[in-house]
Amino acid sequence: MIRHHTRRRFLIALMTAPIFAAMAAAEPPKPARLNVADYFAMVPVDDGFFLTPAELLKSKLPEYDIIDTPNGYLRFAGDGAQAAVEAALFRYRDDSPLLAVCLGEPEGKKSQYLTFYVPGPKGKLRKAPRSILPVADGDGRQFILPRKGRTIIVRDKSGKHEHRYVWDGERFAEEK
Repeated sequence: MIRHHTRRRFLIALMTAPIFAAMAAAEPPKPARLNVADYFAMVPVDDGFFLTPAELLKSKLPEYDIIDTPNGYLRFAGDGAQAAVEAALFRYRDDSPLLAVCLGEPEGKKSQYLTFYVPGPKGKLRKAPRSILPVADGDGRQFILPRKGRTIIVRDKSGKHEHRYVWDGERFAEEK
């Protein structure tokens, strides 16, 4: 009796093995989902950085800098030679990334510069059209990226007038 069950199990295993092998071959494993730090390390070096983005990530100072990967946010305080840097990761509806990188002094009244990046060739990022956010750099504007959420706040030179732009998965639209 024991032999009969053993043979039966062997035959079942022999018959189902090709089915499971075909299923495993049909679905390649999905690559790990990259986070804000991964994408920040891909930012082109010539875009206003004294240190490369990868070097900034390695030189993080716990008391001043923030890398909040669950919320898609990072900030480096700057040191005089390197401007302060802030980055936030947004996702398109198809889950592809949009990285917003802001250079300047987040707490100061100096003008800040905001650049958007999307995946490009060879594992690097390329600049996305600036029209994705309908507000230009300069004129003393301050851009505040969200640590949580999907809203970029833009303040004028005086800091009194504020506009909020919400990411809808395709573009930023002004909140009314």
